[in-house]
Amino acid sequence: MSLVAETTFGVESPAYVAIRWAQSVGVSLLVGTAIVRWLILPRAKRALAQRSRESAAAGVEIPAIPDDDLMRRVERLAAPLALALFVVEVARLAAQYHAVAGGDAFEVAILRALVFSSHWGGAWIATLLGAALILAATRLRVRDARWVEAVFWSALVVTAAGVASGGHAATGGWQAEALQTLHVLAAGAWIGSLAVVVLVVIPPLARLGTATAHATVAAVIAAFSPVALVAGALLLATGVSAAARALGSFDALWLSTYGRTLIVKLALLGVTAGTGAYNWRRVLPTLGTAAGSTARLRRSSAVELVAALAILVVTAVLVATPLPAELSGAVHP
Repeated sequence: MSLVAETTFGVESPAYVAIRWAQSVGVSLLVGTAIVRWLILPRAKRALAQRSRESAAAGVEIPAIPDDDLMRRVERLAAPLALALFVVEVARLAAQYHAVAGGDAFEVAILRALVFSSHWGGAWIATLLGAALILAATRLRVRDARWVEAVFWSALVVTAAGVASGGHAATGGWQAEALQTLHVLAAGAWIGSLAVVVLVVIPPLARLGTATAHATVAAVIAAFSPVALVAGALLLATGVSAAARALGSFDALWLSTYGRTLIVKLALLGVTAGTGAYNWRRVLPTLGTAAGSTARLRRSSAVELVAALAILVVTAVLVATPLPAELSGAVHP
């Protein structure tokens, strides 16, 4: 049975691009939720506790450290995000079926072949399973919270692997899929964590406007910065590797549709990285001293987030753009 159909709704259509973009946003936010909850906020809390002890030893009284409300706010993101990703995956299956079968009457045989007899179907199942496991992790009620964390992180890896193997990496074997999985996780660690910090963690602190609140913002950003640096480096390394394999030759960077689209992505990445560097070098040292510094951080981070969302749009386009290396026969598994 052929899984190719002539249809105006294809994998490169705007509707399908929007679905893939929603998938990327959902996965990135889920990774960001995990990073912020189990890495950034605990590090920030330890830094604030150390500062409190040092101040007390010096005979200086500072306001009490905030409780775990921030962690609970972040935790509450996981369930709706996982549910939204589950819905997106159902929509993606419908879109893929329509792209494959066209506008003909629904056939169970085609759907079964698509899901169970194709590499795309295996990747889709992995992503859907990951979303379901994340949703289950949010409902776990056990004494040892490490079980919840372990299930959550395992589900995230499964989800990222599903997303990675559903794209061009599928033609490169398990090595290419593993690198792309790291790429997806790194993107979430940077972009997703930034979004969670800016949209969920900072607003309630900014509304408080107290010295402790601004000190907490400073501690959170200080804890986020090394995560962003490591994730950015990993994102660049895996991205360069994938681009080299996809392009096949340096000329394809400007001679092919894929290459020119990749240039747009690189330009947006430059905006994101430049804004992040500005926050790190100029804004971070001033945090914790005045409300104006927190407002300045929110403005510059908004630019970084908009550029990051645009990167995910371009990535959703690239996933369905033919590889110049494949067209020239230069791809090697």
